[in-house]
Amino acid sequence: MVDKRPAAIAYCSNADDVVSAVTFARSQAVPISVRAGGHNVAGSCVCEGGLVIDVSRMKVISIDTSERTVRAEAGLTLGEFDTATQRFGLATTMGVNSDTGVSGLTLGGGLGWLMAKYGLAADNLLAVEMYRWSDGSYLEDQDFWRLSGIERPVYLYATPKIEMRDFTVTAAISSARRS
Repeated sequence: MVDKRPAAIAYCSNADDVVSAVTFARSQAVPISVRAGGHNVAGSCVCEGGLVIDVSRMKVISIDTSERTVRAEAGLTLGEFDTATQRFGLATTMGVNSDTGVSGLTLGGGLGWLMAKYGLAADNLLAVEMYRWSDGSYLEDQDFWRLSGIERPVYLYATPKIEMRDFTVTAAISSARRS
């Protein structure tokens, strides 16, 4: 059971809110943790006596149907992601629980129904817009090895750009029957 009590929670609606929250926490020398999708059973999204930066309200999703890519803000859940992308007949490897956050799932590897054909969610990652944990500065990165630190991640929150595939239920059933 997670039993931590933060001193405060900053509910962020955009990147400027995130940077302001980081700046404030650093000026007060308090610990920071980040809550995004909220599917963290280990409790690392809550810090004792510090500031929880809650990005769960950041749910913008940008779908480029011609490039078959998606950018999903840090608060978007898998259920919201699937609902938006399925309207265009697009899918990619994602988790199996609709309440999982897309950002954390993708940066953490990401097992899902389509992984046998398309790999892990992280294998479909094309780029990441992120804000650094240390100072809140902006970075867009394609060197993904930097995203996982030994003690804590380098990113404070991230907006992944994900490769999508043409996918409809009918096509999936037809493909499965041919196998």
